[in-house]
Amino acid sequence: DVGVKDLSYRFSFYDERGSLITTIDGHTTLPPNDVYALFEDRIDLRGAVPKRVELTMDPNPVWEKMSNVRKQFSITGTLLKSADFEPRLNASITNQTLDSVENVEAIATIFDAKNHPLTASRTFVPRIDGKGTERLSFTWPEPIAKTLRSCEVPTDVMLAIDLSGSINDDGGTPPEPLATVLKAAQSFAGRLRSQDQVGVATFATESKVVQGLTTDTKKVSDLIGTLRVEPKEERGSTNTGDGIKDGVIELFSERHNPDARKVLVVLTDGIANAPEEDTAEEYALALANESKKYGITIFSIGLGKNVNAEFVRSLASDPGYGYLAVDRSTLDGIYRAISTAICEDGAAVIDIIPKIDVSR
Repeated sequence: DVGVKDLSYRFSFYDERGSLITTIDGHTTLPPNDVYALFEDRIDLRGAVPKRVELTMDPNPVWEKMSNVRKQFSITGTLLKSADFEPRLNASITNQTLDSVENVEAIATIFDAKNHPLTASRTFVPRIDGKGTERLSFTWPEPIAKTLRSCEVPTDVMLAIDLSGSINDDGGTPPEPLATVLKAAQSFAGRLRSQDQVGVATFATESKVVQGLTTDTKKVSDLIGTLRVEPKEERGSTNTGDGIKDGVIELFSERHNPDARKVLVVLTDGIANAPEEDTAEEYALALANESKKYGITIFSIGLGKNVNAEFVRSLASDPGYGYLAVDRSTLDGIYRAISTAICEDGAAVIDIIPKIDVSR
């Protein structure tokens, strides 16, 4: 039942050489038996890159009996919208007491399923009357959909599938490894959730979007089952770069859900050799790297022994997102691993902490 009405603190920012870049001083209330957030923004790092941040607090704070200020308020109606364009978190805050309060600071922190904080925002309410309710609105300057891997956040997925002639090389009726590739992609589409969208682009010498983003996963699954290598492509090329480009364009189309994260899954079984053979891989990698800057998560799958393993891994957003399938038997397991990686188990937790200055 004791807390600190005025706890001073300092954030110190250091570069990789251990040199101090800058400091930020602040103060906060620390109520009894609770966890409070410290939030600082608009920090001038003077062009330096911070390597380490230290938090130090008053070593001799004044402890005294006080009520838990946080319990003075209730938060309801929390709703996160437009996470992939202009993120906004709305909620309502109610003052449970009869006394009005002024200058209420509120900090919203979003945690993953393992209780790790992912991102935060702050807002202020000038006044809340006794028993009154006011709106809270938190914003972020950049999209946060990619940051929030909770399964509560929807996903837009584009599948870019290699339909060059080599995908038929194992023969059979239907030809392999194409038949297994399509079956695994169908299963992947079927595992998506009702709020997710999926589309398909195919690439060989050229690329095209054969299905735009839609929540109708059965329609997409049925379409995938009809895909075939065109006769002219039996001796054609592999234009991985344009496959990536068309998938990315669709992820930014009017069909994209502004609340959803953007994911591209690229499968290829050959060496990229188009549009220009000598620069095809560089072209594809440049497009992939540019896409990552705009919040797209790329998973890549290299099928067979003829792929450039380094190229496949470099396409992916993370080394763990680049998969090599020596033979077709592992494809379904890889697609299942991607399904799991897209969203983690459990819901994201949004914690909104109201704070008032009780030191005055």
